[in-house]
Order: sequence, then structure tokens, then C-alpha cells
Amino acid sequence: MSDTSSGDSPTSQRQPPRPDARTLRARKAAAKRERRRAKEEATRAGVGRTVARFKRMYGNTKIALMQALESSESDKEERRRNPSAPDPRAADKELLDYLIDHCPSLPSMIDEALKMRNPVEELSKMASDIDGGWSEARNTDTASLKKGLAANFNLDPDYDEFGHWAPPLNPTTKNAWGPHHPQLLPLVAPVRVPPLDNEELEKLKQPGAILSHVHWYAWMWSGRRHNPQDLDEGFLQGDLLVKAFLWLYFGSVTTPVACRVTAARKAGFASTTVHSIAYTATLLRYALSSETRIDQAFHSAGFYQHLVQYLEHEDQCQVTSNLLKWWNSNVFPAGVAEDADPEPDTNGTWELMIRQRAQRKAAAVAAAQRQREEGNATIAATTTQSSTLDPVTPPNDTTSTSRMDVSAQNGTSSSAPGSGHSPIQGEDEDEDDADRIPERPAKKAKRPFPRRVDDSGSDSDIDGEEVREDADPVAPVSGKKKHRPSGQGKKPPKAVATASQPRRSSRGSKNNGTV
Repeated sequence: MSDTSSGDSPTSQRQPPRPDARTLRARKAAAKRERRRAKEEATRAGVGRTVARFKRMYGNTKIALMQALESSESDKEERRRNPSAPDPRAADKELLDYLIDHCPSLPSMIDEALKMRNPVEELSKMASDIDGGWSEARNTDTASLKKGLAANFNLDPDYDEFGHWAPPLNPTTKNAWGPHHPQLLPLVAPVRVPPLDNEELEKLKQPGAILSHVHWYAWMWSGRRHNPQDLDEGFLQGDLLVKAFLWLYFGSVTTPVACRVTAARKAGFASTTVHSIAYTATLLRYALSSETRIDQAFHSAGFYQHLVQYLEHEDQCQVTSNLLKWWNSNVFPAGVAEDADPEPDTNGTWELMIRQRAQRKAAAVAAAQRQREEGNATIAATTTQSSTLDPVTPPNDTTSTSRMDVSAQNGTSSSAPGSGHSPIQGEDEDEDDADRIPERPAKKAKRPFPRRVDDSGSDSDIDGEEVREDADPVAPVSGKKKHRPSGQGKKPPKAVATASQPRRSSRGSKNNGTV
């Protein structure tokens, strides 16, 4: 019996062991980290995705960023010569303003690029990152829309009259999409008057069939059919267009997804715009077709621009206005613009508190108004009562007047109490004392301060100097103290030291009592 313990073939020994699931996940995570962008690159790619979804589907970011550089002297001279001419770079400047508004860090990036040795190259790198995010948004939304169409946007079969696709659509391969699907063929056929015949429809199934981007399709009309006599009726109100719009921007046809609503609010997407309708229509046209790439056999950018020009044409102002009103009232979710223009809930506690504050404020204002009215009424009544009284006529007696003048000259008043004069006899005796003009009493003469007398009987002070007549006799000894007039509550003057009494030194120590 042969030994089979070492019967492994050389081929089996050379094969490495198969990694387990944990190792595979670790490798995938490492590869993902390698592909991950730097912080600034990710920021620029994010603003590119925002531009694609909410501002413009196609464009050139490099030309817009170059507007940050100073224009040449020839451009300035051309503007100086013809200032009324339209600015050919107006669209690029508008795009640059939009980029700056939705990317607060972009101005600092542009300033740093302008300080480099080659600012054009640095701006080109920045534009490449933004354009990368721009393209990613179209590709991501296209893939999401294909999945949504294949699943009928996760709606029930009886959601509307159209139901599900038969046969089902496969989102991974598009060989059976477009003109090769019985339900999609009438949808991808261009609308013409007269309509396409069977032979022209068969040509659409042939490989390499190219359609013009100036034609529109039946799914763009309400009910997936158009009126040949009135093409404006129901245009851009089709059910597929509405479902695709809600799916792309809000993640669901029935209930908006929270993260999509947040992204729409950050981008300022508070209502339907011309761009959002044209963007959805361009992606939906590609998703319904059998094309493998969005720009392979069809001019998608031309289709988008053609539709935008139609909606923004000056002859279509009223039509576009009515269309946007219909979308905002029937399609656009009402809660998206809640932060910009909130509608207060009248049944909420917050609203109840607001009403109570308003009521208290109104009551306080009414009370203050009543008090002012009552005060004004009281003042008016008092003024009216005083104006009705008879004015008092002053006496006209020349005798009394002359006597008062004589008294005033003598320094006395005939009516002053204690003056020794009696009131003037006559008709003025019956006059009220309040009617007489009181006289101001004469000012009393100031009493001189008493002169301090020296006990020694000499006319000299302690130091032997003569006492001046105009000096203040009660001035304190220390020069730091100020003169105080004599009055109540004042300390009596200290006795002046005489020759027989020794003087106490002011510089002596207070602790030992040295004189």
C-alpha cells in the first residue's frame, strides 16, 4: 500500500491560502482610503456636485476661476469703448459667484493659488477637482435613476394607471431598454407632427441610430401623450418626469429623505427651478434609452441647453411662470423650505406662549393709555375751573404807594410786623394780606468775631510778634486746619499760652509725653 500522506501535488502546494472574510474587508478598506481625496480636494468636488444638481448641468469651471485673475488691458479698453455691449463672460462670472457662495473656503484657496509662482496651473488643478465632482453628480444620479426606473420607484402596482414594466427592466444591462422594450418604445420615439411611422420606429432599433437633440418625447407630457393641436397643454407635467424629480432630489416619490432635504436646504433649493426640471429631463431621457453612456450617441448637453433656452426665452415668460407655479404647488415638497419660511403651529405650546405675551403687552399698553387720558382730563378740568374765576384787581391808592416808598427809603416796611408802624387806614384795610406784594427783609449785618485778648495784657502773640488787626483772631495754630466760623456744635477755642505757662511742643512724642 502506497503512502498517501504526502500526496499533495506541487500545484496545490504553490497556491496561497485563500484569505478569510476579515482580511478581504481590511483590503477593501485600505484601497478605499487610498482612493480617498484630500480634504481640500473633497471640498472642491463637493461644490462641483452641488453646482451640477442645483445650478448648471454642464460648464467649464476653469474659465470661471480664471475670472479671479485681472483682465487684460485689451478687455478693459474694449469695455471702455463699448460699455453697453453684453459681457461675454457674464455667465462665467455668475458661476464663480455661485461657487464662492456655496463654498466659503474657496476664496482663500483662490488667494493662495494667486500667490503661487504659476497661478494659472494652480487654478487649473482646482477646476479639475470641481469638474470631477460635477461629472460624478451626473453619473451617480444616472445610476440611481436607472435603479429607480427598474423598481418603478418602489411604488405599488396600483399607484397609477401605468403600473409596472412588463417585462421587468434590468438596471445592470440596457440591452432590453429603449426601443427594444415594448413599453419604452413609444416613450423614446421623438414627438413629431405627423408622428413617426412603423418604418421610422424600426430604424430606432438599429445600432448606431442617432437622434437630434431638438426633439422632445411623449413622457414629457401629462398622461404620456401629447395633443397635436396644442402642444403646450400638459407639457413638462408628465408622471415619469415628476417621479424622477422627486427620486433624484429627495430620494423618494412619496416621503422625502431627511439627508436629501438637508442638502437641498444648504444649497438654497427652496422651490422648483428651470435648471432642476431640465436636469431631470436630461437624465431621464438617457435612462429610458438603450445607450450605455450619457454622452455616447446623443448630444445630452445640447438637449439640456435647448430645454433651458425654451424655458428662459422672453416669449415664454408667462408659460414658464405658470409651469413653475404648478410644480411648486403639486410636486415640490412643502416641508423643504420650512427653515426659510416657517409656518407657526397655532396649537403648539410655543404659539400659546406667544399669544399670552401679546395679550399681556396689549393690556399694559391699554392701561397706560387710560392713565394718560385720565391725567389729561384732570388737567383740562383744572384749567377750565381756574379760567372761570374773576381776576383780582390790585388797589390803586397813590397815598399808600407814596407812604410805602417813604418807608422803603427809611429802610422799614409799613406792613412788617414789629416795625412800629400801623397799616394805612382807608379802603386798603379790608384787602386780603395775600394780595399785597411782600417785601424782602433787609439783610442783617454780619456780627464781627470777638477779638481774642491775650492774658498777659500785651499786644504781642506767643512768639513776640504783634497781633494784626485784620488777622483772624480765632485761626488755629496749625496751618493745615482751615478757619471755621463760630456757631453751634463747634469746639471752643483753646486757651492761649502765656509767658508764665510753658508751651507744649507739637513735635513731642505722643507715647512718652515729652514736652
